[in-house]
Amino acid sequence: MMPHNRTYVSRAVIGLGCAFIISFIVVGASTYLWSQSIMLDDLPLWRFSSLAQGIVVGLPYGILALLGVSALRAWAAAGCITALLWGYYLHVTVSGQADHGIGIAMFFSPAPVLGAALLSLLILADDRPADEIASHNSSGS
Repeated sequence: MMPHNRTYVSRAVIGLGCAFIISFIVVGASTYLWSQSIMLDDLPLWRFSSLAQGIVVGLPYGILALLGVSALRAWAAAGCITALLWGYYLHVTVSGQADHGIGIAMFFSPAPVLGAALLSLLILADDRPADEIASHNSSGS
């Protein structure tokens, strides 16, 4: 029983560390690219709103870590959705089309990120190929 606990704890600690690193990179890169697009050379990578943004980015990864998820597929799915959402956010803010709606949408962005990661685990848990799952043909029925 003890080795199982140690494995979970080590996975959770590594996952939480990854969550912190991912959130720092995403928010730092987003702030940097935004500041370069509006030609602000002296803007720091970390602004007053960056802590809240970092929490929003890191939340789904922290939940994955606390659930003990170590499947690369789940983390990659979360990374793809994070890149998609934050890329769109950066595009909207740089183009000057940002309004309160995008801010509210980004506040709820951990839900689709975590949802994609957990859905990828469902596919991983099923032994059938993805084409067979999509066509609803089960070999056992």
